[in-house]
Amino acid sequence: MQTFVVRVWVPGEPGDAVDRPIPAEVHGVVEHVRSGRIGTFCDDEELLGFIHDCIRLDPRPPEPA
Repeated sequence: MQTFVVRVWVPGEPGDAVDRPIPAEVHGVVEHVRSGRIGTFCDDEELLGFIHDCIRLDPRPPEPA
């Protein structure tokens, strides 16, 4: 199992996000816990690309579940 910490923020007005539609843009920071690698993203493709690269580049065997 691989663990990632993802912090996401959306551009727009501060306030209660429950009443707002889901925006097309998301921005954030993602960390691969095992390696300590940190990346930023401006859309879902960049986030998934970072996750894919970390999993592909991690030479250690998966941890038992």
